[in-house]
Amino acid sequence: MSQQSKYVKMLRRVLIANAVFSGIFGLIFIFDAAPLAAFMGLEYSLGDNANAVLIGLGIALVLFAAELVVLTSRKELKLKEIYGVILLDVGWVVGSLVLLFGNVIELSNGGWWMTAILADIVAVFAGLQYYALRKSQAETPAIDSQLRVRGSEA
Repeated sequence: MSQQSKYVKMLRRVLIANAVFSGIFGLIFIFDAAPLAAFMGLEYSLGDNANAVLIGLGIALVLFAAELVVLTSRKELKLKEIYGVILLDVGWVVGSLVLLFGNVIELSNGGWWMTAILADIVAVFAGLQYYALRKSQAETPAIDSQLRVRGSEA
């Protein structure tokens, strides 16, 4: 086994862990929207829309998790898709920081900590995905069949 395939395996494992985490929290957001909105203090800021916002976020997370499963089930990983996942994770972290420090909505203490902890976990996923991707590319200048540069291949 080459170093290349070792880092590609690491990348696949991190993407699968990201899918599991995203899927679980997506389902929690969908099926426990009302108690979660109360816990986070969203009812004060968003009113009657709090549950709908969490359900919408949950659906997006479940779809994201499904896409990660499809992505990792392919024999070849596509660089554009991997970078897209990393950018979405970074976007989640930036969005969380805006919620936490931008006074966009008022969160309860529990909501503040939940948002911060979830952002930290997503930041770890983004960092590990980027690390594994860069290491897999750095090990060999010619990218082997496990990781493709072009995004148009199946």
